[in-house]
Amino acid sequence: VLQDSHWSGGGIGYFPSYALGSAYGAHLLHKMKETVDVDKCLREGNFAPINEWNKENIWKHGCTYTALQEVARQLGANGIDSQIVHIGDGPQYGCIGCAACRKTGRCFRDDIVCQLQDLMAECDGLIVGSPVHYASAAGALCCVLDRLFYSASGSFDGKPAAAVVSCRRGGASAAFDRVNKYITYAGMTLAGSSYWNSVHG
Repeated sequence: VLQDSHWSGGGIGYFPSYALGSAYGAHLLHKMKETVDVDKCLREGNFAPINEWNKENIWKHGCTYTALQEVARQLGANGIDSQIVHIGDGPQYGCIGCAACRKTGRCFRDDIVCQLQDLMAECDGLIVGSPVHYASAAGALCCVLDRLFYSASGSFDGKPAAAVVSCRRGGASAAFDRVNKYITYAGMTLAGSSYWNSVHG
């Protein structure tokens, strides 16, 4: 009985990646234990300190951030300034369809959406990055984009934009398509590419 599809597919080179993952995990655990009592957290079922360490030291520097950094580096090499904005790791409110923004020009919630709206009024273009969650863009990001594009669509018209998504395996094209719909529905100019703007990690 073959235990893994990579055996029958002849993907022998895939197996060292499992060993590398174990080695990375061991190193990260060693580093985490310098500041977090991991054993105590596990005994008590208190994962908050572990998750907080991961957020600060691993997750916010993950594949999506790395891809956006590379884009920023290439833009900088061509004399174009850029800024990477992280929407945060907390919950985000979705649009409730109250239409208050139609009267004020802003979402009634004074949060990251209003901050992004101010940035969009000043910037010349937009690149949206997202990890792939269940074959879609991250839920929290979609909540932000729903509200941002609905309340401030006038700030986007004609500006160039692109999306980049990061996944482990599948779902990249569906997530990519969802983010691109915000861009095209807002009348932005979608930057072309020779292939899907997706990274795998």
